[in-house]
Amino acid sequence: ALKKSLKLLRKNGILSVVLYGGHAAGFTECQAVEQFSGSLKQQQVDILRYQFANRPPIAPYALIFRKISDEITFQAA
Repeated sequence: ALKKSLKLLRKNGILSVVLYGGHAAGFTECQAVEQFSGSLKQQQVDILRYQFANRPPIAPYALIFRKISDEITFQAA
């Protein structure tokens, strides 16, 4: 879903994703999204983490993606 969303964005488009790792499935999903985010080239996408500094690590947080290139290439899974 993230790949498709990023491909649909125009240059300078914004995608926000809210993550919650407070349960088993959510933790697994957070790990997958973090791994995917780390694989993106910084020349193609800016990624901002918006997270509480005074809450437990399992508190919800957001990743904000800004497409800075016309095209995004993805690493093979």
